[in-house]
Amino acid sequence: MNAESFILDNWSEKEYSRLVKYLRKEAEDEYRQFSEKLIPDCKNILGVRMPKLRALAKYISKGNWREYIKICKNNTFEEIVLKGAVISLVQVNFEEFLKLVKEYVPLVDNWAICDYFCSGLKQIKKYKKEFLPEIIGFLESENPWIKRVGLVLLKVGYVDEEYASEVLTLAEKTICENYYVQMAHAWLVAECYTKFPQITHSYLEKCKLNGEILNKAVQKIRDSYRVNNERKEKVVTFRRKN
Repeated sequence: MNAESFILDNWSEKEYSRLVKYLRKEAEDEYRQFSEKLIPDCKNILGVRMPKLRALAKYISKGNWREYIKICKNNTFEEIVLKGAVISLVQVNFEEFLKLVKEYVPLVDNWAICDYFCSGLKQIKKYKKEFLPEIIGFLESENPWIKRVGLVLLKVGYVDEEYASEVLTLAEKTICENYYVQMAHAWLVAECYTKFPQITHSYLEKCKLNGEILNKAVQKIRDSYRVNNERKEKVVTFRRKN
């Protein structure tokens, strides 16, 4: 049994059970323990490394992936991540893309599932204008993980010349005390700074970000090899005492 054997025309309960058996075979106990420490709020981790999940997703996406999506059980971390990886690979029209994303997002309950899914979702660059209202809806959600999805998707698809200023404004309206949401916010601000330093510097001069987000963003900017030393020294002045 290998990954290539999951290029299937039809998915049955038997085939899905075979997939789960394959995942358990590929799992590493040492990596499971490492992952459990890295993602403390995640349960049911098998311990399959991401390169193996991505390779498996490529094969699944070459077959009847729609049937796979329907039959997927979401019982383990790896099953959820694999499903997201398949969604990120398929090429569909906007209506189906939107449906797939909206059905998947409620499964996100930790930073790793969020980031693995969002970082692979390159199709949003194809549907920027149409998809932006959905991202705004994610940012307005009461669920902190869905808020994080919105922030990470902004980073993945909208940090460009057309949207950079709007991204910063939208993110600032995302008020949340959750640590992982605030870190995603800081990450987004830092990414804007590395690509559009003048726009982001002007924004930081007058922004109303709380100290935790602002200070973390400053630190991420200073840690970046894409920001020159002169700018790194300038952003220090934005730090606040909490």
